[in-house]
Amino acid sequence: MSTLLGREFRYDHSSPLADLPPDVARALQFWTIDDDDVLEDFLFSTLLADLHPASSDLPPGYAPLLAVLEFERHCNFSGWLAVSNEGAEQMQCIVDSYRTLGLEDEAHALARVCDAWSHMDRGNEEAYFAQLEDVCARAYGAEPNATSDTRIRLKTIMAFVRRHPEQFASPLDAST
Repeated sequence: MSTLLGREFRYDHSSPLADLPPDVARALQFWTIDDDDVLEDFLFSTLLADLHPASSDLPPGYAPLLAVLEFERHCNFSGWLAVSNEGAEQMQCIVDSYRTLGLEDEAHALARVCDAWSHMDRGNEEAYFAQLEDVCARAYGAEPNATSDTRIRLKTIMAFVRRHPEQFASPLDAST
């Protein structure tokens, strides 16, 4: 069992994923999707929207994958406010998740953002929100980051998914 973003993820042979009919299980082997656009659409539209990790027993790769996908989506809509909305403990889990998926530069950059954000004065709410974007953006860009472009990060995530199906497969997948 592992805990990520305050959610527990457990996986054993009695997982709901293992109870799927073989044809459905094969369809859920998303790591075999060769087309990047189709895989990206599946990850953000289907997997992230339909999977509820708080109530599911999942293989170990889902926790970091879902944390990163959710954070990427949140950043896309909220910018650096996403860091503030997540909070320090959740952000540490997100940073660790990026590392797990092979995005070390991004994890390092986000750790710098978290450090800068943690030192911001929250006494004046208006000033805090006025400075948030600038403080986080400067911290993020302080050192080179080979994965600062979202498209590069997504390609790295998709490559991880494809290289590590054992992180996502149910026991049924191994026998089909």
